[in-house]
Parts: sequence; structure tokens; C-alpha cells
Amino acid sequence: MENKLSIIIPYYNTKKWCENIIKKLLYQMILYPQTEIILIDDCSTEDTSWLDKYKYLITIIHNEENMGVSFSRNAGLVRATGNYIQFVDSDDDITDNFLSVIYENLDERFDYSLYRWYSNGKVTEGDIPEESIKWNWAVWGYTFKRKVIGNIRFDETKNCMEDYDFISIVINKWQTRHIVDTPIYIYNSNNENSICHLIEEGKLDKIRK
Repeated sequence: MENKLSIIIPYYNTKKWCENIIKKLLYQMILYPQTEIILIDDCSTEDTSWLDKYKYLITIIHNEENMGVSFSRNAGLVRATGNYIQFVDSDDDITDNFLSVIYENLDERFDYSLYRWYSNGKVTEGDIPEESIKWNWAVWGYTFKRKVIGNIRFDETKNCMEDYDFISIVINKWQTRHIVDTPIYIYNSNNENSICHLIEEGKLDKIRK
């Protein structure tokens, strides 16, 4: 069976970055046409008419109301048809060899792959020094076998640390892990509207209210 990768992108008011990601993915899909992109618009308040030109190239889901990133990722998982799952945040970026590295490292022996990534122009190895690249608590750092995720879903009551909870449930000591040295993801730490930034600035509760 040919491997198929489903890329799930939750989207909310991030055209500035997201269209760049889509263009890069579509270009790379010339070599990997079996790839599917699923974008979930979480009731954005900005103009989303720009998505219309991609509606025949990617799957676009429009939430009827703003439900949060966990709900959007779950909606993507329901729609996904690939035997591998990759998450991408719409305010980040990917490298020009993103798909080629992922496909070249898909191996039936491994339940998930873990990649290095760029942050502030530097290659980051991991959040836990003693573990180095072995762990990343953001879901975009992994390519999962679909069957490993199964019916596990993100906690829709959370819009922060939901990655940590999801990964903690999906990954267990019995699974086989493939660590790839090549960085393929570019984390954007400069989005002032991201959940993490709003929490750091103490603005999240005010905005939610």
C-alpha cells in the first residue's frame, strides 16, 4: 500500500503565514501527490476569501463558530484518510524539503517519527536537555501512524497545553520511535496573537471573556 500523509492545519486569522505554508506544500506535492492537506478555519474574523482559490486543491472545513484549536484538530482527524498524520500550525513555517524528508523516513517498523526544528534561526534539539531530540511537546514535531492515534482526540476544553496531554496519551513505552536529525519545521515565536504569547503577556483571560 502506498503511504499517504494527511496534514492537518488549524487556522484562525493567520493568512500572513498560512498561505505561504500552503504554497510550499502544494509545490512539494508535485512529487508527493498522494498527500492531503486539511485546513480547518475556526471561524476567522479576517477575510478568508483567499482560501477560495485553493478549494479544489485542499480540503477546507469552516467551523460554524470559534471552537478552539483542539476542536479544529479533532475535526481534521475525523476527515483525514492518510495512514500517517502530520500537524502544522498555521502561524509557523516549513522547510522546502518538508515532504521529501517525511516520506523518505516513513517506515512500517516505527510508530512515529520525531524531527528537529528551527526556532529563532537555530536548530532546536528538544525541550528536555537530558533527552535531547527524543521528546518534543508540540504535536507538529511528530509524524504519527494513523493507527497509533486511533480514536484518541485532543481535549476540547483546553486551548493551551493540549499538545502535551495528547502526546502523553498517544505515546507509550511500547511504541517504536524514529528520530530524524534533519530539521523540517520552523517554529514562529513572533506571532503576538498566538495562545502561548497571549498567556505570557497575561492577555488570554481578557480576550476569552
